[in-house]
Amino acid sequence: MLSKRAQKRTRTRTLAPSVARRPRAFLSPRISDDAPDHEFEQLPLETREAIVSVLSSVSSDPEAALPRLEALREQFPHVPQIYNATAHAYGAIGDIASQRYWVIKTYELFPHYLFGVCAYGEMLLRREQFEEFEMIFGKKRHLQLLSPDQQNFHTTEAIAFYRMWCRYALQRKDWSLAWEHYEHLCDLDQNHPQVVPLHSIFRREHLHA
Repeated sequence: MLSKRAQKRTRTRTLAPSVARRPRAFLSPRISDDAPDHEFEQLPLETREAIVSVLSSVSSDPEAALPRLEALREQFPHVPQIYNATAHAYGAIGDIASQRYWVIKTYELFPHYLFGVCAYGEMLLRREQFEEFEMIFGKKRHLQLLSPDQQNFHTTEAIAFYRMWCRYALQRKDWSLAWEHYEHLCDLDQNHPQVVPLHSIFRREHLHA
């Protein structure tokens, strides 16, 4: 997951007719596109702009971004977004071993960085390490339980969290839990790249239920 600011986009709230919807009720964390990232915003403006510029290039040209990310890590070793973007870049070029290394390193260095925590959870699910996933996340099925000291969440943070839990529920074939988190995702942004692939899965399950 890249920088919150780099991912900000215009949102369409109306769900496509082909996607099944049901009534839902959120827990009530405050989620918005404007939730501040206090630690990142304390950096000097020029530093923030340099970091955002590199993070924004990861999806379009991950291989070229890697040496720039390495330079940023050396200069700003306390900025978790750089480490998370490094993992993302290695995943984009198919270097799974390096991606796993940087996912773990991000999680170890920044255990409260929500994107890094969710990336670690997704890694455990890809490797079907369900016992470890449940040990870490089993009692934290809602956003505020994972980050109890955080009052405001960026939309992309919430999407990362609910997508992780939706993936867990699908792998465990717990359709009730999967629907719950899928609906959260649709309420947040049905057109987000991490949400769109789920539509066909849940439409198919709805038709066959």
